[in-house]
Amino acid sequence: MNPDTNEVSNEFFKKLNQQIVQKDNLIKLLQLQIRNLKNQIDASTADSAQIEELKSQLESKASDIESLQTELSEQKKMFSDFENEKNSQVEELSRLLEEHQSDSSAGVDAGLEEENQQLMAEAIKKDERISDLSDELASIKDELKDQAQKLKDKDQELKNSLQDFEEERKRFLQDIEALKRQSDDADETHMAELASENALLESRVKELETELNNLEKQSEENSSLKEQVANLKTEAATYVEAAMKLTALETERERLSAELLEYKKEGKQLDAMHSEIVSLRSSLHEKESEIATYEERLRNFENQSAGLLSVESAAEIEDLTSQVADQLLAIQNFETAVSESKAQIEEQKEEIERLRETLRAYTATASEERPIDLDSESELVTGLIDFFDGLEAIIKKNPIPELQALHQRLLDRLIMPNRISSMEVISETFDPSKHFATDYFRSDKFPEKCIVFEVEKGYLKGERVIKKAGVWVVQNLYECPSCGTMQTKNESKYCHMCGTKITAPNGLSVDSLPEFEPKAATYKGFADRALRDGDIDRAKEYILEGLDIDGKNVPLLVNLADIHQRNSEFQEARDTLSLAYSLKPDAKIKTKIDDLETRLSIFSQAKSLKLSAEEFDKLLDLIQK
Repeated sequence: MNPDTNEVSNEFFKKLNQQIVQKDNLIKLLQLQIRNLKNQIDASTADSAQIEELKSQLESKASDIESLQTELSEQKKMFSDFENEKNSQVEELSRLLEEHQSDSSAGVDAGLEEENQQLMAEAIKKDERISDLSDELASIKDELKDQAQKLKDKDQELKNSLQDFEEERKRFLQDIEALKRQSDDADETHMAELASENALLESRVKELETELNNLEKQSEENSSLKEQVANLKTEAATYVEAAMKLTALETERERLSAELLEYKKEGKQLDAMHSEIVSLRSSLHEKESEIATYEERLRNFENQSAGLLSVESAAEIEDLTSQVADQLLAIQNFETAVSESKAQIEEQKEEIERLRETLRAYTATASEERPIDLDSESELVTGLIDFFDGLEAIIKKNPIPELQALHQRLLDRLIMPNRISSMEVISETFDPSKHFATDYFRSDKFPEKCIVFEVEKGYLKGERVIKKAGVWVVQNLYECPSCGTMQTKNESKYCHMCGTKITAPNGLSVDSLPEFEPKAATYKGFADRALRDGDIDRAKEYILEGLDIDGKNVPLLVNLADIHQRNSEFQEARDTLSLAYSLKPDAKIKTKIDDLETRLSIFSQAKSLKLSAEEFDKLLDLIQK
């Protein structure tokens, strides 16, 4: 055995042990840095989403360090085995050399020499293997250095991000304090009186606008009734059509009478209108001659068809004639009421306009404040919107008058003048220019990159985004962060092109993303979007899926009833609304139920008549209107 070779091998193992110790120290140092960074994150007040992202990245790095530790331990064990094997071979070789020196036999000496050469060759191979392992260890060392440098850079980047966020938070708090100080500097007594008077005026304006809308609605309904009467007069040639139209008009008259009685109970003005309508009814007797003329025409029709009709048909026509006369009288009553209602509408319009002028004049004299004109690129826009959002949430829980006055000021001077409006994001496709994703989920129930939940409201100024909406996104396929290749299968963990591990934009590995569990409110948002788009069938599917989750969800039941009514399924619509009303009594739902009762009655009577398909469609269209 060559002693020089033995000395070099021993030196190599010493250096190898030193490198292993250095790697252990480096790993311990990285672990210490990770713990320190975690402590900083736990003590920070940063946004929860950013903290979660940082934690996930730190956990990923910690996992990589653990894997490197495992590999390093395996290398240590391998090197130790090689060292033991080499030492045993050296000892065996030394023993054989000693035996060779003491043995004088030529045959034995030749055998030992041959065995010695074999052992030397094996030792050389072991040295070459150790050299290869040394090179591999050197590459591992370089990789660990790179990982350490990357962790240091990431650590510095996170520290800088946390510092920037803290500075931005301080600036935002300063802005809020400045706004609060400006609000506190105002004359609280004067603002309270102004807010109270403005509230009274606005309340009066809203009441008058409501009455105006009701009267306009009544006028429109009466106009529709007049058109029906005209159609009845022109199409009274046949008994079937006359009976059908009289049935519809009778039901409509009863509904209008019921509505008129409700209007009478709303206030003194409607009571006065009622008394005037009653007084005008006495003047309708002057038109009895016209009714008699119409009855005479019907009698002529009866006489002409006497030879063809049975006694029973004649009696029915007699009854029909009486019903027509009653309907004409009721129609004339409503015509008079409509003309009077129009006069009332004009008077109320003038009063509303006068109140508006008074409100504008009072506001101009009582306060010289002007609307705040915001530039959509201003740095304060997001802060002001966040403050307005938070103030609105506080008022909903605790309606303090002072906060309500401040909220109204912001609404009048900031939101309305600048045409600021909130976004509708549920069921929208994720757009980085309008939204930012706080979490990603997997789901096969919703479209790819579909927004399923709104975490934070987004706002528009006109058509321009001034604050992005925070949302949850459903996404199953992701792009490789290294080469940009899209996944072909959602269960793939690594890129099929470059082998890089695929992660979601929030840094989580795709196999760790949670499955999205929708709620009834989720399907309510999707159904509303489908209804706005006119996709009735799709909206019904979403509503039924939501009711499978929560069968007592009143908003979903009301939406389902509306869809039944659009499809002329009046019985199903009434039953659905009745269920909703039993769960949550509400005046609006009760009004819808009463309206459906009327429509269902007309529909049932129309079905009992033997109408042609065209006539039935006309009646159905009339009922829908």
